[in-house]
Amino acid sequence: MRLSQKIVAAAILAGMLGCGYHLLGKEVHLPGGVSRVYVETAKNDTMEAGLEQIFTQRLLERLRADGRITLVGKDEADAVLQSELLKSVDQPMAYNKFGRGTLLQVEISARVTLVASKENKKLWDSGVLREREEFPVGDDFLATDRLRDKALNQISIRLTRVAVELLTSGF
Repeated sequence: MRLSQKIVAAAILAGMLGCGYHLLGKEVHLPGGVSRVYVETAKNDTMEAGLEQIFTQRLLERLRADGRITLVGKDEADAVLQSELLKSVDQPMAYNKFGRGTLLQVEISARVTLVASKENKKLWDSGVLREREEFPVGDDFLATDRLRDKALNQISIRLTRVAVELLTSGF
């Protein structure tokens, strides 16, 4: 690139920056002027031990990957992102010739809300979100338990993706 082309490119870039031009999707406007968010550990109302940790971790990962919301400690936050794991339901999907389930579907229901730190006022609510995942059931309890954990992880990934998309696109 010649010097004259570099100067023209720099002038165009400066003009775009000076006139308030920004790339779509690089900015988010949360309600109440919120810019700094603290993520609480999810409340787990299901019988799935440890699901709150998996869900909260996936939510933090999704928010960091998105990059449009500044995550801070509780004392610095304008708002708190709260999550509640409402329900876990198992449904047999296939049976063997003895009537024993060989394929289970687990469904998790969750809700995510954004609450103003100082006023403790609800600013946003995802509504009830639901995701399902199937996993095979075998005679080896430990192997089945690992497959169930994998299914719960996949559900958490999908639930948090939907929650962050709703949160960041609604304003």
